[in-house]
Amino acid sequence: MSGRKLRELSLTAALLAGFTFLLNFVWETYHAEFLYRHHDIPASRYVPMMTHVAVNDALLVLSLYAGTALACRDALWVRFLKPQRVALFVLLGLIVAVAVEVKGVYLRHQWSYLPAMPTLLGIGVSPLAQLSATGLLAVGITKRLLFPRCP
Repeated sequence: MSGRKLRELSLTAALLAGFTFLLNFVWETYHAEFLYRHHDIPASRYVPMMTHVAVNDALLVLSLYAGTALACRDALWVRFLKPQRVALFVLLGLIVAVAVEVKGVYLRHQWSYLPAMPTLLGIGVSPLAQLSATGLLAVGITKRLLFPRCP
């Protein structure tokens, strides 16, 4: 890999991680308060918990990006957002979200939903959509910043 490509890939990963962290921190903070049980805790515990969760979400989105890159054999697939690549990214995000929710809600009982949480087959719709939605938005922002001239 050339030096230029390596720099572009490093910048892509850094921007993607940063934007994904920020988007997921906001998403987690707002939906957790209204849709999950036992989130009425002091800010001194709540903020570090949301930070931890948002970091994990950012790492998951980077993994989704890497999985898509491996599947399409293009580490910088963000340059050209072809529908098939975007669909694969979203599909991977849905699969990971289902796995995370099943593990956290039903296997480990780490969290549970409030009645206000809409569900689909017992899985919360908000967390089901979260990784794909925030990841896709972060991919779009990263593309616009790094590769504005690419279609």
